[in-house]
Amino acid sequence: MEGLAGREAARGKVILPGVVTHSTNVVEDPELVADRIVRFAEAVGRENVVASTDCGLGGRVHPQIAWAKLDTLVKGAELATSQLWGQSRHGPSGIKGRGNRRIAGMAAVVAPLSLSW
Repeated sequence: MEGLAGREAARGKVILPGVVTHSTNVVEDPELVADRIVRFAEAVGRENVVASTDCGLGGRVHPQIAWAKLDTLVKGAELATSQLWGQSRHGPSGIKGRGNRRIAGMAAVVAPLSLSW
């Protein structure tokens, strides 16, 4: 994250920061996930963040833990959306030209594909 601070090259680029990790079985708190998302959004613009895992979860953590991490990713993205946009928004993700904006939790889109053991 520190590498993005003050870099104009990052502004305007869509990024998928890993805000939950595969390297531990600890399930992150949604508030922590939201804080991470907000920090990235402040660096590159709120419309340019798609929250994600830092790596694939399949085969790295137990399936129940993986699903719990994906759940906390979605909850953290919802909290960050509320903080960054002033209210909870539902609808299309933060892709330009798609109407309502929200911080997309990548896991909500790819979870069934990424967790095939």
